[in-house]
Amino acid sequence: MARFSVASRASFRSERVRVSARISISVTVRSLGRARGVHDDRLVAELSQYSSHADLLDLGATLDRYADEDTAEIREILGRRPSVVPSTGGIA
Repeated sequence: MARFSVASRASFRSERVRVSARISISVTVRSLGRARGVHDDRLVAELSQYSSHADLLDLGATLDRYADEDTAEIREILGRRPSVVPSTGGIA
């Protein structure tokens, strides 16, 4: 996990207006290099809701719009389910 923080100050002055602001942004990024076979439990739970044939066709069509490397984790989770076979051409 990595944490990035940025702080900035800005100000503006005119004859009638003075504006001053402090902005702080903090972002936390989870590592994408998780151990193989370890998945986010929330993702597994959410994908388990897709169970009907129509749901799986819709999900497959959505996954096909993205690069395989971006959808690999989702396809792997779906591939563990007995009735779902992940492929680059959609979900059967």
